[in-house]
Amino acid sequence: MNYLGLAAANLKRRKWRTLFSVIGITAIVMAFFSLVTFAQGYQNALRKEFTSLGIQILAVPKGCPYEMTIYVLHGGHIEKSLTMEQFYKVREHPSVSLASPILLQKVVHKDTHMETVLYGVYPDFAKLKPLWNMEQLSFHHEKANECWIGSNIAKTLSLKVGDPLPPYYFEQECTIVGVLPKTRTADDQFIFAPLQTVQHILGYPQQMKAIGIQLKEGEKVGAVMEELSQIPDVQIVSYRQAEYTLNDLVQSTRNLIQIAIWFIVLMGMIGIVNTLLMTIEDRRKEMGMMKALGATSLQLSYVVGMEVFFIILSGCGLGMIMSWIFNKGIENLLRLLVSNAPSGSLSYYSFSTIVSTFLFCIFLGFLASIIPLRTVRKISPLEAIQDEKS
Repeated sequence: MNYLGLAAANLKRRKWRTLFSVIGITAIVMAFFSLVTFAQGYQNALRKEFTSLGIQILAVPKGCPYEMTIYVLHGGHIEKSLTMEQFYKVREHPSVSLASPILLQKVVHKDTHMETVLYGVYPDFAKLKPLWNMEQLSFHHEKANECWIGSNIAKTLSLKVGDPLPPYYFEQECTIVGVLPKTRTADDQFIFAPLQTVQHILGYPQQMKAIGIQLKEGEKVGAVMEELSQIPDVQIVSYRQAEYTLNDLVQSTRNLIQIAIWFIVLMGMIGIVNTLLMTIEDRRKEMGMMKALGATSLQLSYVVGMEVFFIILSGCGLGMIMSWIFNKGIENLLRLLVSNAPSGSLSYYSFSTIVSTFLFCIFLGFLASIIPLRTVRKISPLEAIQDEKS
């Protein structure tokens, strides 16, 4: 018996039913594949973003240190501030190799409404940004009306070194003295200027919002954090703590997405089982005649199994392709569900994710085939003969 040809012929005879079955599997695979790629992609994007801020410890005002860490990465309004006195105490700690003040504020383009973040920093802030491959941000003096801009801003506004930064984001005009290399992080759309210049622009004299800290080689992070925490009104957080906490916070959203996807999978399985049972019911007489002519239940099960395999394989391939095609829209939806999601791609496509999705499809097809195959075994040749006589 040519199982492959018979299965293909049966699927062609019921084109619309086959098509809707494939569409159902495609929707399930799109949801599953998007979740798998999102789980890995989010971890990678978050890790890259923390790596782009090459600090060991971050000092912030008393409050929620993890929320403030997100603001330092993405920009935002931090109510409280640190003083220069607190900064000097941090910098003078014997275990601190580098302490760099950070003042930041989200600003909006008056015409295009494009958001960016204005950073006030010391030149040595570049040492906290390993992806920049720079030792210093060069400014002519501490109060210079100069800035470095991210590659995305330079491209979007067609700006280059020597051009004045148009006063769309803030009234004071700054001359662009450098364009940062493309990092594929949030830095690509930020503006960096001397600390005192930004203090004047934003009206925060002698203040900052955070201090990025690197320790001397061999120093124990935990011990130094405990000592720095003794500085009044200063809260210390390591980037590892922030990363773990943010992963925990996003886990609740991930769980909700998983519940929704498993619900879709359940509905899809019910649809596949119902389609197969209807198909078998339509062919009950035909299968009964085949059994009367000598076909075994196992042989008929092979034919039905091949049909399921065709449907699952087609839906699996289409689902992964559609997920890749609509990747941008799916990412935008995930960013709405996950607040303060890291910049960069939230999807990570790899050979392992493709294999895991394919194995999931095979498992789904196996579960969906159990009831229909048992139904095939119960078909009796006598039913076909009796129907033929009647």
